[in-house]
Amino acid sequence: MAAQDTPSHRSYINPFPNGDRYRIVVLGDSLGDGLWEGLYRAFDDDATLEFIQRSQKSTGFVDTGRYDWNGEIDQILKDDKFQVAVVMFGANDDKPIKKDGKWFKVGTEEWREAYGAQVETFIKKLRAANIATYWVGLPVMRAPGQTSDAEKLNDVFREKAFINGAKYIDTWSGFVDEQGRYSAYGPDMSGQVKRLRSDDGVHFTMRGYLNWLISSRKSCARIWGWPRPSGIFRLRAMSRNKRRW
Repeated sequence: MAAQDTPSHRSYINPFPNGDRYRIVVLGDSLGDGLWEGLYRAFDDDATLEFIQRSQKSTGFVDTGRYDWNGEIDQILKDDKFQVAVVMFGANDDKPIKKDGKWFKVGTEEWREAYGAQVETFIKKLRAANIATYWVGLPVMRAPGQTSDAEKLNDVFREKAFINGAKYIDTWSGFVDEQGRYSAYGPDMSGQVKRLRSDDGVHFTMRGYLNWLISSRKSCARIWGWPRPSGIFRLRAMSRNKRRW
């Protein structure tokens, strides 16, 4: 679908009317699950936002036999009403995909076509339901091979989001050192160096999720396309929950 043919549904919500409560569904794999927890903590004192967890660990768009997101999303949207979707996948998709009985390696044109079709179908279903959709990209990974695969996955996410009226959110630059390399540690909001990535080099610590979300508070409109509601991103959310990091 060409960009000009994209349905004329909203790709962001602006402004947030006073008194309205927006239901934001968080979809994805284990990365999406962590993102949901970070979002509801970072926005926990904003009465206009409600975050609903619909992510499923150990899922994605490659192994549809385990969990078929493009089948399940129909029921999710039928059973409930949402204004916004925040999506994060990729922890389980750095592997060959099967199409028409053949397996295609990550990064090949055939893989990109097959995987991209799954992603595009998913976005189209959200947009057809008039849901403002935000696709959160993968961060840099510790292992070079996983980093390379994450870049290929992000290329698909970015392209399909753009041509289908969703907003792509970059995370890459938030978790690299000064040389652009993977870093498990970084400064938190108080300026202290803390661990932001988990031991597997793929996921985030809860501090990592919150650090990224809270650090975007000054550029909330630029990054998310959301105006900044009053009370959003209070630092006390970090201190209140630090025992769980």
